[in-house]
Amino acid sequence: GDDVQQQHAAVLQAEREAQAALDLHQQARSDARRRTLSILTAGGVAGAISRTATAPVDRLKMIMQVNDQAGARLTLRKAFRTMAAEGSVRAFFRGNGANVVKIAPETALKLTFNDSMKALIVRDKHNIRPHERMMAGALAGASAQAIIYPLELIRTRLAVSPVGHYRGIAHCVQLVLAQEGWRAFYRRMLPS
Repeated sequence: GDDVQQQHAAVLQAEREAQAALDLHQQARSDARRRTLSILTAGGVAGAISRTATAPVDRLKMIMQVNDQAGARLTLRKAFRTMAAEGSVRAFFRGNGANVVKIAPETALKLTFNDSMKALIVRDKHNIRPHERMMAGALAGASAQAIIYPLELIRTRLAVSPVGHYRGIAHCVQLVLAQEGWRAFYRRMLPS
């Protein structure tokens, strides 16, 4: 009798411990999913807000870069006037929709990938060494860039093309695919 009761009690204790371990594991997975979703959301919102706030400066930079390549010397004042001559305040934000569509997921992915890479690379999560941070950041940045690169092409084309050339993001994608093929979306990606 006593041996059977002790064995039964041991089995019940083992079952309780196994269930507790399973519950703890499921809670950890749920917490990890919430953390990932939180990082994705925070990164996306931060990316969208920061790019929208700096959109006029970014557009100005692209206009000057394109004109420098064409051989014409364009001053900051002339580039600003070029944007202003296009019409309303919206001219300063031309291409920003594509910019936000690109940067929100890019920032979200970079932050999320960085968190995941650190979990894989770091030996002591309470004392992350500089080379571990650098490796996690580099892998996260390269991974996100490879995924998001086609949006960079669309963003640039929308920002620097003549007014009315593209009707929006979808139209730009359609024209690039029709005229240049899908490889155009990855052309010159390596330097990025």
